[in-house]
Amino acid sequence: MKNKKIAVLLIAGFTLLVSAIDTCAQQDDHAPKIIKTAVGEEFIITLDAKRAAGYQWHLSGVGSNSMVRLISSQVKGDKLVWTFGALKAGRLKITFKGSGADEGGANEMVYLVDIQNEVRVPD
Repeated sequence: MKNKKIAVLLIAGFTLLVSAIDTCAQQDDHAPKIIKTAVGEEFIITLDAKRAAGYQWHLSGVGSNSMVRLISSQVKGDKLVWTFGALKAGRLKITFKGSGADEGGANEMVYLVDIQNEVRVPD
C-alpha cells in the first residue's frame, strides 16, 4: 500500500511538472520580442493576418514617436508587414492589439526595440 501511494505521488508530481513547463512555454510565446537596430536603419515587424477568420492586428502604441517613424504597413498574403525607420538612439516599446470575429490567438504583441547610435554589425 505504501509503494502504491509513493507511485501515485510521483505520477502526480510529474504531471504538475509537465503542466508547469507547458505553461511557461506558452507564456514565452507571448513574451515581448526584442529587436536590435541602429539609427538610420529600417526594421520590419511581421504578424499573421488570419484575415479569412476576420482577425486583424492594429498598431496600438509606439513608445516614442520621435525615435521611430512608420514607413509602411502592408498586407502580403496572410501576413501584415510593418516597416519602421530608426531615427534616434534609445529603447522603446511597440504594441499591436489583435481583434476580430474569432478572437483566437494572442490579443497583444509587444516588441521592445533597442536603437543604438552606431551601425550594427550582424551576428
